[in-house]
Amino acid sequence: LIAFGLIPLFATQLSGKATFWRRLAGWLALALGIYAILLLASRGMTVALAMAFILMFARVLNNPRRSIPLILLATAGALVLASLPGSNNLAERFTQADVASANGRTPLWNAAIREIETSNPAQLIFGHGINYSWIVTNRVVGFFYSVHNTYLQMTLEFGLVGLGLFLALHFIALGFLWRFNDGLSLYGTGAVTFLLFSNLTNVASDDFFYWVTLGAMLALAVWRHQSAVQQASTSVPSLQTLPYDATLLK
Repeated sequence: LIAFGLIPLFATQLSGKATFWRRLAGWLALALGIYAILLLASRGMTVALAMAFILMFARVLNNPRRSIPLILLATAGALVLASLPGSNNLAERFTQADVASANGRTPLWNAAIREIETSNPAQLIFGHGINYSWIVTNRVVGFFYSVHNTYLQMTLEFGLVGLGLFLALHFIALGFLWRFNDGLSLYGTGAVTFLLFSNLTNVASDDFFYWVTLGAMLALAVWRHQSAVQQASTSVPSLQTLPYDATLLK
């Protein structure tokens, strides 16, 4: 939740439309949030947040007035955060011995992949059914457990059809939001990106909050698209409003 809460803060800073004091407060809150992430040292969520920030920043990269100050502030902020106590927790997590096994997740992933590979065509297309991934992990750890990867779980339980529909919900929203670089659209782009990458090491889709967030981002994407269509239609003058010289009709 801390990582996800930093996305609207970052979007506000990227939009560049807040007052000086509001932006200063936003940068301080963003720095505190990132420091909390460093202390918690969650590798999967940190990678998801980093990818969200990168994609959001890429959207405004062609605007030097937004991107250059951000690069300078980010560099200065990184130096300050690196000097604070506990900031090396995350670096230590990435250098621990269990990083190669993704904290013990790779045996679960390998079991899920083997199950997918040995599925018959119907199971591969439509899946084995709800909660089948828990049966697969039970063979590995001896009790029912999450497979710790949403995409593998979707493929196992709902097949390629279910996985395709699941991904389509995200990329439809991302496709609409990517066209705009205002604060709300940047927030939506970051939020959907965060959801996509958080699924790599967790089954985030099992949480009700996940679907509320995805639904809100889809609504935002549709609203932003409709607003752009309406603005475009009103900016094109109709034949009735075009000026003309009445003498030409005589």
